[in-house]
Amino acid sequence: MARPEKLGLDYFPLDVDIFESDKMLAISGEFAVKGEIITLRLLCEIYRNGYFVEYSELLKNKLARLSGLSVNLIDEVIGKLVKYGFFDESVFREHYVLTSKGIQKRYLEAVKRRKNILCEHYWLLNGVNVDINPASKGVNVDISTQKKRKESKVKNIDYVDSAGAPDGGDNDPSVPPKPPWNPPTLDEVESELLSATIWHGDFGTSLGMSDPADVPKWIAAFVRFLRGTGKQPSSISDAKTHAHHWVRKQLELGKTADSGPLAPPNQPDPSDNSWRFNKSVKPHFPGDWRWIEKLGRWVNRDNMSNTERRRCGI
Repeated sequence: MARPEKLGLDYFPLDVDIFESDKMLAISGEFAVKGEIITLRLLCEIYRNGYFVEYSELLKNKLARLSGLSVNLIDEVIGKLVKYGFFDESVFREHYVLTSKGIQKRYLEAVKRRKNILCEHYWLLNGVNVDINPASKGVNVDISTQKKRKESKVKNIDYVDSAGAPDGGDNDPSVPPKPPWNPPTLDEVESELLSATIWHGDFGTSLGMSDPADVPKWIAAFVRFLRGTGKQPSSISDAKTHAHHWVRKQLELGKTADSGPLAPPNQPDPSDNSWRFNKSVKPHFPGDWRWIEKLGRWVNRDNMSNTERRRCGI
């Protein structure tokens, strides 16, 4: 009985600069280390399967269990990975499958010595010059002689892709660059949190609130606190997490939703984010503000994790 063809990889190459790429900086800036963990686990699932994986409920639940994170957070991270071009958007929208040109490029490089490379589903590298074997529906990479081995190296890796680009795609000059990632303004934070009615239920229940009407009051108080202290959430998800911790602390201190303003008065309003990207104007808000050249903006060192500080060199 013939041994079945192996599709996946036991290990895969990972660009040492993957966390410094624009796409991953956007993910880590919005979801911190949780976004990075989800991304790496997704890559493991893809390469274990070959060069793509179906984004099913089974996979979501598996990722949630292995990473200890919520299914909703995983959905949110994957949505942003698709939006930023880390995964191919057309394949995901049409088939609910995660793959990309960059992933397929690395897969093809890793399996080039196999006799048959199966690449019939969701294949994006139309520029690759390969011979398809009708009997196996795979790429014929015969390496029985030194001469054919040399030919296969040239023949099977003749494609147009950005050299050394992180997993997630190529830099096609015909495609306009994606706009730079910017954190939400405090007005946007307030609007999003007040309109997230489904989240309100979980928020109030987890904090033991008996009156659902208290939730929007606490959100308004939280935003007043942000404006007064100069704190700036990196994303809506970050704002929800911060709001939960902040309100819990207020409740532990005996505060109520009707206690009035809970932020120091007469502080500048940081809702205008223009200062954050102006190197010549140092913020006067509370905290240890540093200009990070690779991010092109001011950040508050006091709000950063040790990992984020090391990555930014501060």
